[in-house]
Amino acid sequence: MSSASRTWHRWVLLASMVFPLAGMVRAQSADQSPGDDPNQGWRADFRAATDDEAQVELLRSLEQSDDSTSVLRAGYLAVAHLLVSAQRRNVWAKWRSFSRWTSRLDALIEQHPNQPELRFLRVTVQSNAPRFLGYADALEEDCGAVSRALEAGIWTDDPEHEAFIDRITNEIEACRPQN
Repeated sequence: MSSASRTWHRWVLLASMVFPLAGMVRAQSADQSPGDDPNQGWRADFRAATDDEAQVELLRSLEQSDDSTSVLRAGYLAVAHLLVSAQRRNVWAKWRSFSRWTSRLDALIEQHPNQPELRFLRVTVQSNAPRFLGYADALEEDCGAVSRALEAGIWTDDPEHEAFIDRITNEIEACRPQN
């Protein structure tokens, strides 16, 4: 296969790139009450972002949030941009958005390496990004961090989200315990 042909095939794959995360992020219950904690509201919106419209609404909600200093908000914002960018038709715009927002998510994790929810968000992106993009280098490490956080019970204040994280990570082969 010629170099030009390989390049064309890569761009065809990139052009068709749509994060299947939306399929994994199945809606939980519509009657949930996120309470006063903005994290729970973002979490609920993320869990409900199963179609294009809900993903755009998640992005709008995060962009309009008053809590612009929250590390978790920044992480959810990056993933919301990635979800919405997958809807774009323009390959270059899709690629620029992917590069920009994965870089921001990576930088957040570098600054806050002990924040397992950021690691979970990156797991959802890494496990769904096409392999040729090469964005799965930290998948096993992130899965381990999320697994340890689940074992430590850090999400017990939000049992619905804890169950969601557990279910999603169990669906990802790299996150399953190796026997």
